[in-house]
Amino acid sequence: MNCKPGDLAQLKGLVVNTELNGRFLEVLSFACNGKGISAISPDGKTRWTSVKEGVHWFCKSNVPIFHSKKGTALEIGLVADSNLRPIRDPGDDAHDETLSWLPVPSREGVEA
Repeated sequence: MNCKPGDLAQLKGLVVNTELNGRFLEVLSFACNGKGISAISPDGKTRWTSVKEGVHWFCKSNVPIFHSKKGTALEIGLVADSNLRPIRDPGDDAHDETLSWLPVPSREGVEA
């Protein structure tokens, strides 16, 4: 799984509604695991059915980007984990691999 509840995540790899790729969503809660499974949104207003295999999350957008079967625009919707890339603090033990690409800069000048 890419995400966990509370993550801020970016939409990636959508083949339908590709204009939504790159949008940021808040991951609210686990929805279901598998294709064709129904789940009720956390607000209890909408029933969603997964269309892909794998883990799905309920996510919230700052603007309505999800659409119910009735065509209502909604801020909360079902998103496959495979289409989400979390953005989170890597932690204190994280290693920045870009530092190994080139030597560390020195404050000492180079004589010509």
